[in-house]
Amino acid sequence: MLCVSTCLKDDVEAAKKYGCAVEMRLSALEELPEAMPTMLTIMDPLQVDLALSLAALGPEWLSLPWDMPLEVFQTVKANWPQVKIIAAYHDFEKTGGLDQIYALCREIPCDMIKMVTMANSSLDSLRMMVFLKEHADEFLLTAFCMGTFGSFSRVMAPTLGSQIAFCSLPGKPTAPGQLSVEELLQTYHYHSLTRKTKLFALIGSPIDHSLSYITHNALFRKVGADAVYVKIPLERHEFEEGFTYLSNLGITGLSVTRPLKDCFTPLANTVRCFKDQIETCTTDGVGMGDALEQYGALAGKRAIVLGAGPTASAIIQELLLRGADVFIANRTEEKAKKMAEHLGCLHVSWDLPSLLTQPYDILVNATSVGMVGEESSLPIEEIYLRQTAIVADVISSGETALLQMAKKRGCTIVTGREMWLRQAAHQFHFWDSSLRPADVLPILREIMPG
Repeated sequence: MLCVSTCLKDDVEAAKKYGCAVEMRLSALEELPEAMPTMLTIMDPLQVDLALSLAALGPEWLSLPWDMPLEVFQTVKANWPQVKIIAAYHDFEKTGGLDQIYALCREIPCDMIKMVTMANSSLDSLRMMVFLKEHADEFLLTAFCMGTFGSFSRVMAPTLGSQIAFCSLPGKPTAPGQLSVEELLQTYHYHSLTRKTKLFALIGSPIDHSLSYITHNALFRKVGADAVYVKIPLERHEFEEGFTYLSNLGITGLSVTRPLKDCFTPLANTVRCFKDQIETCTTDGVGMGDALEQYGALAGKRAIVLGAGPTASAIIQELLLRGADVFIANRTEEKAKKMAEHLGCLHVSWDLPSLLTQPYDILVNATSVGMVGEESSLPIEEIYLRQTAIVADVISSGETALLQMAKKRGCTIVTGREMWLRQAAHQFHFWDSSLRPADVLPILREIMPG
């Protein structure tokens, strides 16, 4: 059940227009609107008289604090048996003691248990999802986490047996990390989520800027896949525990970004899971290779790649496979030298004097310069840009400062968006071989914002 939460009686009618259940959170009887909401909720366990007064009105659902006196639950059950009761546990500070709280709630005469806690990391939310999966078949249970790190759990929960998803009117959240009714309906297609829905996720940090949750869910919808995709912020030190939880939850596929790209296998940015087995691949290189080959074959072309991280390595290997002559430039020259030796190519100094005297056909920025927070930064100066060259950037936020400068100078540019679209198409093919990259690409191009 999708339930729009509000604390304002004037918003009840607006909430009903979405065709969902409506929860009204009350602290006084006078706040009750004329039109009866689906659910009446009290948060204060001391408001016994209010609880009984609301029960007497005969709402479909009455949500009461789990630590309200037991006699209140018993009285409501005895006098208004048609009213379904939720014993609700909220912890606005932390996630912990779930099994103990659940056991206590099972002793309460109620029709559903609701357990909502604050997630101080994604691991908290994943623990809550594992708890939900373990207990969802025992009793009607609604469970998820609040806060920034809890948002993804609100989407995953219905696929693991949670009974109610609480959301807000657009721009009017009633709890930290709460998604709007429009997000759940339009982006995550809430009404199609079941326990058969396959789970996919982006993991890494930072991932706030990623729009993959929009594009991937839209593509799943377009191709008729029963799947949902969420963003899960995970730091390097959280990976091992986090992936253990994800495996327990039956995750089907993962997109992997920094700083986790070498946590599975070197350079892996795509993972598919089947029972106890995982398979990995990297699609960054093929994405950039395909984007560059819009302008002709790469064989025999001289390419300079800026950067020596996992993304740069994947791109370099793909360019070499396609017959390009590749040179690496990195601020830490020793790192570039080691990568060049390992991959079988050459390196040039970061001060790039050779670029003024030697021709090159392709320049790829595979550094983090230009990402969110560094939008105006440039990895090199304009003097190093050759007018006949193709200049590419891995940053997916449109035309970076580097690309704008290159465009002004007359270079052909390849945006990170073009690379991202192509690597995503190959990623979907890796997850489901029936989805050919050539068929997926135009769909992604149509639905990707910007």
